[in-house]
Amino acid sequence: IAMAVLAVAGCGKQKSTCSGADELDVVKSIVMDEAEKSLTKEKHEDGSTVFSAASVRATLSKLSINFDNVRTAKEDPNSTKVFCEGSIKIVVPPDLLQSAEEGRKLADFGTVAAVASTSAMEQAANAFTKSIEYSAQPTDDGKKVYAELTDANSIAEFISEMVGSSLLKPMIEAKKIAEAKAAEAASQAAEAQRLQSEQEQ
Repeated sequence: IAMAVLAVAGCGKQKSTCSGADELDVVKSIVMDEAEKSLTKEKHEDGSTVFSAASVRATLSKLSINFDNVRTAKEDPNSTKVFCEGSIKIVVPPDLLQSAEEGRKLADFGTVAAVASTSAMEQAANAFTKSIEYSAQPTDDGKKVYAELTDANSIAEFISEMVGSSLLKPMIEAKKIAEAKAAEAASQAAEAQRLQSEQEQ
């Protein structure tokens, strides 16, 4: 279970609702924050970060997160807390999805669809959907909304795998180009050495 708190515009929120904009914004922030943490903690062997925080945030901002079939699963008349069910839909721009697929292919990873399946996400074109359970509750002063999301890690893992693959693509391509140039230079050096040896003989 992952959790987050979001300040509410205005004050005095008496009770949370499952479909409230504030509540859904908190649930969205849980997923995006977890994905960002996962990506920014990736390290090279020398300890340097693989992805910059700026590039991670910029790429994550391209994703669209919506909620469907939101409903109240349980409500306590003596509490301001509500327990909710619904589905989260992550819409990925086609070019980002293609870049992720190409990045995973270059790295010899599985497809994005395989990652989605592992995370129990249902794919329809460039949209990925998963059933979710969450709870929401305003703080006592009504100025903030507190929410908890069950199974947030699997959703965040899917997002970080996909976004990370897209960000890796140019890095892998650059590495392959550098390796090809190095191999060509080595081959040319070996050929030059062979010709010199023949001339000396």
